[in-house]
Amino acid sequence: MADDELAAIRYSVTPINFSGNVKFTPYLDGKVKNHDSNYDEFFWDEDSHKVDLQKGYVCTRTKKTNFTVSTAMRFSFFLKRGTFGYTPEYLFKRFLCGE
Repeated sequence: MADDELAAIRYSVTPINFSGNVKFTPYLDGKVKNHDSNYDEFFWDEDSHKVDLQKGYVCTRTKKTNFTVSTAMRFSFFLKRGTFGYTPEYLFKRFLCGE
């Protein structure tokens, strides 16, 4: 909590009467629109994005002032008992990256 520019999220999944696959899709979404301005256009222009195993980033800049913002993510999966299979599927779209 000492770093006000850092966010952390923890999820816990407990299957009850379930035996199947669970899919998690961590991603960054830079598709920001201001409903009161920009006439429903995107607020940002995308400069770059990249996704690798367990991490990704999106770099954008505002259309009017060229203010640049870079957002990155890193994620991990843990299991209390045993191991599990992990098969990444990379996701690339305009303003969007994920695994």
